[in-house]
Amino acid sequence: MGIVMGVVAPIAGRLSDRIGSKIPITAGLVIVAYSMYLNSRITLDTSRTTIYWWLIVRGAGMAIILSPMTSLALVMVPRQKAGQASGLINVVRQIGGSFGIAIFGALLVRRQLFHLVFYSEAVSGR
Repeated sequence: MGIVMGVVAPIAGRLSDRIGSKIPITAGLVIVAYSMYLNSRITLDTSRTTIYWWLIVRGAGMAIILSPMTSLALVMVPRQKAGQASGLINVVRQIGGSFGIAIFGALLVRRQLFHLVFYSEAVSGR
């Protein structure tokens, strides 16, 4: 996924310079939404290769979103503060990602405990 993002991001940046940021951001959001839809279809029978392809789709969508969105945010900042703004954007992105991972990790653990109790009651017959 990281390799795909590294390849697609510069292309998305050049594309957004030519046609504006709205279209690439919208297209990227549609691609990411599609990849999330694909992930909702994962079963025990889904092959590892299929999941890798779905991650590649998500990586492409994320790259199409992030590059134009960052340049769009930096256009509004005075030139002398562009370095600070770029750093702040990356810090906020990293912190947001960390909080998202922590929140969804906690939700996953709670659901695992719920299902553990549910299935243990079903097995014990209570």
